[in-house]
This record gives sequence, structure tokens and C-alpha cells, in this order.
Amino acid sequence: MKKFMDWMTNKFAPKMNKLARNPWIASVQEAILTAMPMIFIGSFTTILTAFGGLIDGFPDFSPLSTFSLGLLSLYLAYLVPYLLMEKKRHNKTKKEAGLAGIGFFLMLVGPTFDEAGNILFQSSTLGNGGMIAALMAGLFVGFVMNAFSTHSFFKEDSAIPDFITVWFDTLIPILIILFVGWLFIFQLHINIFDCIYTLFSPILSAGDSFLGFVVLYFFGYTFLYTFGISTWVIYPIESALILQGIAANQAAVAAGNAASVINADGVSYYFTLGGGGCTLALGLMMLFMAKSKKCKVIGKASLVPNLCNVNEPLYLVHQSHLIRF
Repeated sequence: MKKFMDWMTNKFAPKMNKLARNPWIASVQEAILTAMPMIFIGSFTTILTAFGGLIDGFPDFSPLSTFSLGLLSLYLAYLVPYLLMEKKRHNKTKKEAGLAGIGFFLMLVGPTFDEAGNILFQSSTLGNGGMIAALMAGLFVGFVMNAFSTHSFFKEDSAIPDFITVWFDTLIPILIILFVGWLFIFQLHINIFDCIYTLFSPILSAGDSFLGFVVLYFFGYTFLYTFGISTWVIYPIESALILQGIAANQAAVAAGNAASVINADGVSYYFTLGGGGCTLALGLMMLFMAKSKKCKVIGKASLVPNLCNVNEPLYLVHQSHLIRF
């Protein structure tokens, strides 16, 4: 057992923490965190809308949700390639990468055109229902933009202004990105959006089940934390499953059925009380019940962050000490 613990602590944990800092994973994490205010607004508005059927004359707040949480995938399609280029230190082209991400994602969802020339999108694909497709689109755009970031038509000492060099240097990668969308969506008539969800459907189905729910949270909030590995490693998977679960529950309730997906935002709050792994109780026990002076000091120092759902000061420090209550 000691050999296993040493291997986990000295070999496995550093590699997993390094994985969490990988630019590709970190860009997805930060994109979702950046969009959190819009998610909160949409969720709060959904609660307010529920009162509409109970109180006469209650205003309709649903447009607030439609243009916040209802556009989540669009935000992610911009943020993922933008942040990826930023983390790869290609700051000159990060805005163009974000714009290309929006364009490619809107092609990906398969818009239709009516006789009047209007472009039509399904609103569900722009919200959390299209989140996985938006992440995949953003990563693809980031991959192409990153591949061309080291090539330029101009020398570093060129007298041409930087914004003009960026125009020309991003023409080819953006053209390739949009050409891929045009070829598959409008010429070959392949629904890439459905293909992505067909590919990920086993993972989504497993995550929505009770067994998948238990395995995900045990692995992320119990097993990994035991060795000081942050749950940011599994955050992209967890957040994607949670937001898909919210969308499925909303659709079920709107149709008059019961919300059946357990892996949704409300349930996850029970596992993040005091931070990932529900560590508020641990911090309080260390402060008020521990016999070790070191544990009491750690509990006191980590109490305020713990109350704000930040527990890195707690688990990173106490993991190497034996706790005696």
C-alpha cells in the first residue's frame, strides 16, 4: 500500500496536475468559467419565470435567459480559440481566432434559409444544448490558427503596421476553417453537429446515469483529492455533463414530465459546499475538534476561503499531515 501511495503522490499526481495546466484543457476550463455570469443570470431568470404561472400580471423574464444562458454555446465558440491563442502566446491573432470560432460554429449547427433569404437557427443549438459542439469547434479553430501562427507574410522588422500584418496572416487559416465547414455542411450535407453528439452520446448517457454520476464524483472529489490533485482536471467533462443535464431537465419539465437527470447543477452543489469534495465540514472539524496544533492552524487559515467554496489552501496543506480527532 505504501508503494502505491508513493507512486500516486510522486508520479501520478504531478502528471495529472500538469495535465490540468495544459493549454488545451485550461482554455476550455477558463472559457466555461468566463461564461459563468451568463449561466447564473439564465438560471436565476428561469426561476423567476416559474412564478409567471402563479402570479397574475407577473412580467415575462424569459428573454433575459434567452440572451444569456440561451447563447452559451456561441460565447464558448468565441472564448475557447481566443483563450487558447492567448495561452499559446499568440496574442496578435486571438481576436481573429475567436471570430473564426463563431463563424465556424454557426456553420456547424446547420442553419437553414427560407425563401425570403432569412437565416434560421434552432435556439436550442445556441444554448447549453450545443455546448459540446461549441467546444469541439473552438478547439478545431484553435488548432488551425495555432498551426499557422508561426508563419507570416512579413518579416519582424517590417514597417507595415501590426494590424495589417495580422489581416493577411490570418486570411489563410480562417479561409481553411470556413472551407471545411462549407465543404461538409453545404456541399456534402453531413450534419457534423449530430455526428459530434452521436460520438459523445455514450459518455453523456453514462454521465447522466446514477452509476456514472457516482463514479465521476468519487474519482474527482474523493480519489484525486486524496493525493492533492485538483478537480480542475475533470472540470471540462463535469461541466459539459452538468449543463447538458440542465438542458434535458428543462426540456422534460417544459413537456410536463419529471426532471430525471441526476447529474445537474443543483445536485452538484452538495459536492462543492466549501469547495470540491464538500470540505467545509473538514475545515470546521480541523479548527474546532482536531488535537493537532498544525491542523487547528490549517483549519483557521482555510476557514474564510472554505466559506467561499475555495479549498485549495485546505487540501494542499493538510494532505501531508496525519489528522487526529
